[in-house]
Amino acid sequence: MFNRNRNRSLRQLATLTSISLVAGCGVLSSGAPADEGPIVVGTTSAPSTLDPAASWDGSWELFRNIYQTLLSYPNGSVEPAPDAAESCKFTDASNRTYSCRLRADMKFSDGDKLDARAVKYSIDRIRTIGVVGGPAGLLGSLDRVQALSDRDVVFHLNQSDATFPFVLATPAMSIVDPDDYPLDALRKD
Repeated sequence: MFNRNRNRSLRQLATLTSISLVAGCGVLSSGAPADEGPIVVGTTSAPSTLDPAASWDGSWELFRNIYQTLLSYPNGSVEPAPDAAESCKFTDASNRTYSCRLRADMKFSDGDKLDARAVKYSIDRIRTIGVVGGPAGLLGSLDRVQALSDRDVVFHLNQSDATFPFVLATPAMSIVDPDDYPLDALRKD
C-alpha cells in the first residue's frame, strides 16, 4: 500500500514539475521582437593580444567576431564548414594536399581585397614570427602554402594530417590584411 501511494505521489510531483517548467519557459521568453538584439559576451580578463600570430588564449573568442577564417564551426557542429572559403578539401588520398577555393569578391573591412594571397600571407606570417607558445605549433604538418590564383589556395603538408581542416577553423588562423600587418613582427597597435 505504501509503495503504491509513494509511486502515485512521485508521478504527481513529476507532472507538477513538468507543468511548472513548461509554464516557466513561457514566462522567460515572451517571443516579442524587443527580445531580439545583440548578445553580449563578457570576460574578466583582457585579451593578451589582438594579433592572431601571437594568440593562444581567451582572445580567440574576440577573434571570432573581428577576423575571418577559411573554415569555421557552425553553431552546434563538430565539423568545420567553409567560411571565407567557398569549398575546401583534400585533393589526394594521403591527406597531404588541402585545397580551398575562396568566395568571390571578398574584402577586408577597409575595402582591401581578401584573396588567396592574403590567406597565404596570414599563414606564412604565423610561421615566420613563430611566437613561443603561440599558434605556430598548430602548423607543424604544414610544408608550404601556395596561392594559385585570386581565389585558389593550396596547403602542402609534410605528412598526412586529417586534422588540418580543424586547424584552419581555429581563430589563430585568422586572415589578416597584408597591408596592415607586418610579415616579420607582431602588430603593435
